[in-house]
Amino acid sequence: MTAGSRILIFDLDGTLVDSMGPYADLFCEMLDAECGVPEAVSRPVYTRLMGKGPRAQFAAVLTQVEKPDDALVEDLTKRYWLRAEVDEPLLFPEVMAILTGLRKQNHRLAVSSGSIPTSVEHKLRGAGIDGLFEVALGSDEHTPALAKGPGHFALIAEAMAVSSAHLQTTGVFIGDGAYDMEIARTAGMTAIGRLTGDNAGVLLAAGAHHVIADLRELPSLLA
Repeated sequence: MTAGSRILIFDLDGTLVDSMGPYADLFCEMLDAECGVPEAVSRPVYTRLMGKGPRAQFAAVLTQVEKPDDALVEDLTKRYWLRAEVDEPLLFPEVMAILTGLRKQNHRLAVSSGSIPTSVEHKLRGAGIDGLFEVALGSDEHTPALAKGPGHFALIAEAMAVSSAHLQTTGVFIGDGAYDMEIARTAGMTAIGRLTGDNAGVLLAAGAHHVIADLRELPSLLA
């Protein structure tokens, strides 16, 4: 790495790809239609657990309404991804230019997503940004070593041939969920929250060092 370059780890949905609205709608629709859970109950849970993945979100809602069912959670999660992957990815308008510029400045880019690996691959390739990242990871929610958080950070350090201490020192995590901020803070990295609606307070409470409206504000924070 050159002097001043950083390892920038991006969440995908809601950070690079404008998908959180449709995903939240799908999540709430499935719980209402199949479990009779009203949106007033399911949507706040989805928002609170953004970044953890639908399995954790479905489980939290069903536990809250006192209908815990592991088999149902697995079934809902599987069908959620089958439906979600039908949609074509839509990048936020500034993403391509910003990512290209960051690469030219010798920053190293990675993706750490709570989406399943096939969904991550589909979105990055469909949006034409797959070639901008040294490593792009989706999550297996059953396997901590393959999930967003410490597991992903270890895999990113290995793929980039840097030590965990170096990743901690130079790493910046950019995401739109409270969980993103929590894992970045726990890992000792700089946490930058991207606003999705009026969630600034949630991001700051979860440990965000900075909150930005879109990625055009990111380069100045890295100077």
